[in-house]
Amino acid sequence: MGKEIIRLKAGSAIAERLEKRIAFVQEYIKLWRQFFEMFSEGFEGRKILKRDEEEYARVLNSLAHHHYRFTAMVYPEMKETDVIIRLLCDTISLSHLKGLSEAQLSKVQIDWHTIFIDMNKALGRLIAHRPLTPEEAALAKQKGGPPPEAPQDVAQEAPQVPSSPGPGL
Repeated sequence: MGKEIIRLKAGSAIAERLEKRIAFVQEYIKLWRQFFEMFSEGFEGRKILKRDEEEYARVLNSLAHHHYRFTAMVYPEMKETDVIIRLLCDTISLSHLKGLSEAQLSKVQIDWHTIFIDMNKALGRLIAHRPLTPEEAALAKQKGGPPPEAPQDVAQEAPQVPSSPGPGL
């Protein structure tokens, strides 16, 4: 059986920081999906326009730029985030991706999916620490009681990172 999930105390400063972490991670995952959608359909018969390359570069650069903050926000739920940078470095442009063999492009897609799954597992673990809503608490009482809430001084805090733009990447 896995380790017990400790819920944070509702209204605590730590719970508020957790919500900010969750929001940032959700935005980063959304951008990660947008990145994939740009090459998921393959390139056969597709003409790559300058605006497509510019949009791809914008998304790629945003993912790279926010990688450090993502790493800080998702830690320790996802410890291996260097794979993100490695994949970004291997996919520098749509023209580059178009030049890959079918097998190489398939590997990029598999790597993307593996990272996507890891990101979502980490997000789920972060969400599991949220305080119970009143409805969840009532339901939990019917089923034998809610999971323990963490005392404010014991719950793990997000690492302190330098200020940067809000969750909207």
